[in-house]
Amino acid sequence: VWAALLAAAACFGVAAATGWPWFGAALLLAAAFAVSMMDASGNSLFLLAVRPRERAPMTAVYSTYRDAGELLPQGIFSVLLRAFELPVVFVATGLGLLAFAGLSRRIHHRLGRVPQAPSAVPGGLESAS
Repeated sequence: VWAALLAAAACFGVAAATGWPWFGAALLLAAAFAVSMMDASGNSLFLLAVRPRERAPMTAVYSTYRDAGELLPQGIFSVLLRAFELPVVFVATGLGLLAFAGLSRRIHHRLGRVPQAPSAVPGGLESAS
């Protein structure tokens, strides 16, 4: 969540910093760093969400998702750039990152944790012997 919020803030800053190229470049680097953190954690979420026996068939689904993720932003940006100036690309990216930050808050907190074995004694109390 924090990486998406940092990247969104940096993208909004780049859109606002059109007159300061060095500041905009520094914000772009901060956004790239935050997005790389999101990319690394996104791959591990996929591996945790899929059962081990289903990983091979689901890899094709995941690669299709990645391919669409490479094409969809360019299509959206090309439509936006036909009507607006360049800063709108960074505003749209920031809005998308805010949406992903909200979506990532819905990930179940126990994803990837091994379930604990139930206690042998009812009630979970150990017998005092």
